[in-house]
Amino acid sequence: MVNVGLAFPQDSLLLQLQTAHKSREYISVDLQPLFRTSTEITKTTAKEVLTRLNTPGFAFGADYHRVSQSGFTFVSGIHFRMIPVAYKFNIDYNDFAAGGPGNNNFGLTNVNLVNGHLYFPIQAGYTSQTKIGNWQPSVMAGINLSHPGDYRLDSGSSYSDDSHVSHPIQDILVEYLEHKLWITYTANVRASKTMRGGNQIYVGVNANFSGVTYNRGHYNLYPTSGKQSGTFSDTGSYVALQFGFSLVRRYKEPDKFDR
Repeated sequence: MVNVGLAFPQDSLLLQLQTAHKSREYISVDLQPLFRTSTEITKTTAKEVLTRLNTPGFAFGADYHRVSQSGFTFVSGIHFRMIPVAYKFNIDYNDFAAGGPGNNNFGLTNVNLVNGHLYFPIQAGYTSQTKIGNWQPSVMAGINLSHPGDYRLDSGSSYSDDSHVSHPIQDILVEYLEHKLWITYTANVRASKTMRGGNQIYVGVNANFSGVTYNRGHYNLYPTSGKQSGTFSDTGSYVALQFGFSLVRRYKEPDKFDR
């Protein structure tokens, strides 16, 4: 008996085998640069001397990703994220004593990327069977679960005047609040492109919403015209870009046999 080979490319054969199992399964890894959306700054004195810096944070992790024949999609995994503390003092260097900090940006910015935490995303949604070009769109929503501990950061700067007397420029204190279970809500839109062999690359946008305070603090600026103070807080909400790679699960092809 002559064996007749199927005239399908490798990825088409893989798709047939996956269809027989009623779903496609992947292990995915991704990287997400994230941008805060919920920072609030409140002055307690006359002048507004602190503004938010748009310094990005980041998240990365690995997921189990399953797509059924109907398009139902489930994603869950483990990730790490760093939501930054990033502020800028609006300093008028002419408002300091002679021999002061000058215009060298000393004490101008406060950026911190040292306090991160693990979180566990759980998402469900729909993957369209209709492609846009070579890209397959998906829409998902879900929750992120985490347990961030309490943490405290403080920093400041000072200078010496012409008489070698030390003067403060600014100081800032940040407190991260402990949450035994921090639940945030997430929505994700992504587009995936299948490569030869069935693996995928994908890009997307991920929105994360928190209804509680993630960090808070207060600040002081010390010009000669009088100390300026205020408070700030952030819920930890953000919007992130998403870049990922999905490794498809390999199914064993059934052994061929002759009748």
